[in-house]
This record gives sequence, structure tokens and C-alpha cells, in this order.
Amino acid sequence: MYPRIPSIALIAACLLALTCHGPAADQEPLDTHDAAILRKLTEIERLKADLLRAEEELQLLRQGVQPPTLGSSPTATPAPTVPSSSLAELPPLTPETVLTLDELAAHFRSEPAAAQARYHKRTFVVQGRIVRFNPGIARRYYDLILEPVAREPLVVARCDYLDRYRAVFTRDNGQTLYARVSEREESLLLRTGDAIQFRGRCDGLKDGAIHFSRCTPIKH
Repeated sequence: MYPRIPSIALIAACLLALTCHGPAADQEPLDTHDAAILRKLTEIERLKADLLRAEEELQLLRQGVQPPTLGSSPTATPAPTVPSSSLAELPPLTPETVLTLDELAAHFRSEPAAAQARYHKRTFVVQGRIVRFNPGIARRYYDLILEPVAREPLVVARCDYLDRYRAVFTRDNGQTLYARVSEREESLLLRTGDAIQFRGRCDGLKDGAIHFSRCTPIKH
């Protein structure tokens, strides 16, 4: 009899329960509470990946196949982006400047103080792929979560609802984002994995993530 692996859903539910019902949750302001939820969701996503890999290895062992060792996978993860030049050598930012997610994350990893000085309170365009959504709690906004190849820092783009939206919510276990336009009409906005550009104001690095506000999504 093989050991039973705990389900991803069970572990995710436990972690979310801790987040939502912990003793300090009621004492935190809403924005701090949202940041705590975001950190916990990040832990859940990483846990899901680890569990999925363990289940795949278990299936291989049951079939008499030795799982590949760490680092031997033919589809290796791309190396993190390394900045090609110092931030001081880059041209001035404008609202039309386009940065890839990996470039922006690499700047904050390699030169955090200089990156904070360059990007804080500046508006520009970021290009990357969505990994998660975080609809606002009792507020008219939703967050798009983007993750670089190096997995950190995350980018959190806060987008306000369009006036015609009554609500924005997720479906398919958080994989799709919908807007409710009327009692009978819903509109699919985005899916996880979508390549996207957004223009927004950088609010700097906080709680391990680069935060943006006043964001406007631009599909491409």
C-alpha cells in the first residue's frame, strides 16, 4: 500500500483558513490583510508545484521508472535575467517606456536602492505573464499578479473596475477572471498564463513585491 499524499486542495484550504481566521487578521488594516493573503497564496502556488512533482514521481516509481534527478529535466527553467547595464546608464522613463517583467525584477534584485529611486512614483509599461488574480475585498479593484523567471520579486498590478462593471471575480479555481456587467451578462477578462502589458504607476518594493497602482491592462 502506497502512502497517501495529501490533496492540494486540502492543504490550500488549510493555509487559506489560517490566513482568513488567524487571531491577528481582524486587527490588520485591509491593505495589510490583502498583502498577507497575497503572501499566503504565493506559498500555496509553490506548494502545489512541489506536490504535483511528487505525485508525478510517485507514478513513475509505481511503473518501475526511476524519476529524473533534480536538474536533469530536458526542459530546464531559463536562467534569470541579468541587467546588461547599470540603471544610471538607462534613458529617462516616460509613460511609453516598456520594460519586461524580468528586466524590472532584475533591476530591483541587483540594485534595489537605485531601482527604487528610478521607478518609484513613475508611470510606464510592464510586459509579462499573469500567474494569479486577487479580486479586491469589498473594494472596486482587482490585482494582477505576475512572476518573473527568478520567481521574485513578484509584480502586483492594481487595476480599478470600469464603471460598467458591477463586480470582478475569479472562476475555474482562480484560473480565469470575469466581470459582471449586468444580472445576466458576464465578460471574460483574463486567464492565468496570458501575456499582457499594463501601464501603471510604480509604488516601489513592499512586502517582497513590486506594487503598481492606477493600472490599465493592455493585451498583446
